[in-house]
Amino acid sequence: MDGVAVGSLYALIALGYTMVYGILQFINFAHSDVFVLGAWLSYTLAVAFGYAAAGAHPPLAAGLLILVGAMAACGLAGFTIERLAYRPLRRAPRLNVLITAIGVSLLLQNVGQLKWFFGTQPQRMPSLIDDKILAVVAGVQIHWSTSPGPARRSS
Repeated sequence: MDGVAVGSLYALIALGYTMVYGILQFINFAHSDVFVLGAWLSYTLAVAFGYAAAGAHPPLAAGLLILVGAMAACGLAGFTIERLAYRPLRRAPRLNVLITAIGVSLLLQNVGQLKWFFGTQPQRMPSLIDDKILAVVAGVQIHWSTSPGPARRSS
């Protein structure tokens, strides 16, 4: 089940790459960095609302607010990146756009690692739902949440 969850995440990122390339005709190397920015912003909002403690599940409204806030921030980041970095290069040679895309990716990675931003220490995102067994298929437990919790091992 963990493989299905990770594979779904990879497919989501690949779909984003495909859509950007299909519309803008360039590979946006910063796409996955904006995706990670959303995850870190979700964690930051969960901490701000007081749901970062182990076992603290936010109510549905707070969980939706966290997700919508992270999506809005990522949308704003993508809009800003497009306006400042990519739009001025629309008629430039492909190599210039490629180098700029790599530069934006490196910028997001390095800014995110600053101590005053997100830092370099891994953090555990609080669960938005209780981890209950959804089904058992061929002896494999399928949980609502695929992340391994303290009470069980990874499925």
